[in-house]
Amino acid sequence: MTPARRILIVGGDSAIGAAAAARLEADGHDVWSSTRRPGTDHPFLDLATFGSPATSLPDVDMAIIAAAIARLGACAEDPAATTAVNVTGTLHLARHLAERGTRVLFLSSDKVFDGCVAHRPRQDRAAPETEYGRQKALAEAGIRALGPRGAILRLAKVLGPGEPLLVDWTRALRQGREIQPFADMYLAPVPRDLVAETLAAIVAGGGGGVYQLSGREEVSYGELASRLARRLGVSADLVRPRAADPHQFPFEARPRHSTLDMTREAREFALAPPGIDETLNALVGGLNGRADRLG
Repeated sequence: MTPARRILIVGGDSAIGAAAAARLEADGHDVWSSTRRPGTDHPFLDLATFGSPATSLPDVDMAIIAAAIARLGACAEDPAATTAVNVTGTLHLARHLAERGTRVLFLSSDKVFDGCVAHRPRQDRAAPETEYGRQKALAEAGIRALGPRGAILRLAKVLGPGEPLLVDWTRALRQGREIQPFADMYLAPVPRDLVAETLAAIVAGGGGGVYQLSGREEVSYGELASRLARRLGVSADLVRPRAADPHQFPFEARPRHSTLDMTREAREFALAPPGIDETLNALVGGLNGRADRLG
């Protein structure tokens, strides 16, 4: 049995952060989840201003950095402001924690690669095509510099039952309305609960270096929507895929491949990359419930 650890989740307000906190607490760990909302009983931490007099952190064994500005468009539109959070603030915090003896686990992205290769090996050199990917690659380099106190988990697209796009699709399909997902944008998604499970395994295992988590296969958003329609028991004819607007979604934001090699995770944790149907099966019940509440 893994001994209980004191864990700080940076970005506890995020969906991944909340899922990780719930899983780690269930495993018996003492968990603190930071927030950017002042006036709560959670530790206040804003990566944009970390180091100010208001910043006070608990003494912990491990920190999971799940906070970031993750929208590709936001990073492209304001590189300076997003770099201040995704790189400068993140690494300032990571170094501060490591100096205190805390192990740091940083959540990164498949976007550190160019998307030209499927099942990307973890040792491949970063080759980002987007500003967001560039920022994640810079942050990864800083985490590696922490030595044994640093670890990285790269993630492909993470889906949960609250994913707005999937909730909108579910509501429209159940109402008999057509949807128009992109036929030329691809993803290799993983369910949010599997991310929490992987984080718990890394916490228990105590290893460093780079971990990776992605789906087993890539499908277009159009194919994902068609499979969702079938699971909802509605006609797939309601799904009318179309091309993405290249002005809104430039080529570099539409990589063909996002699968990541998971041989290490299979060896150390017996984790296998989930298939698309497995991921959808994990989400459909929650999506129906969200769609019902939203009308």
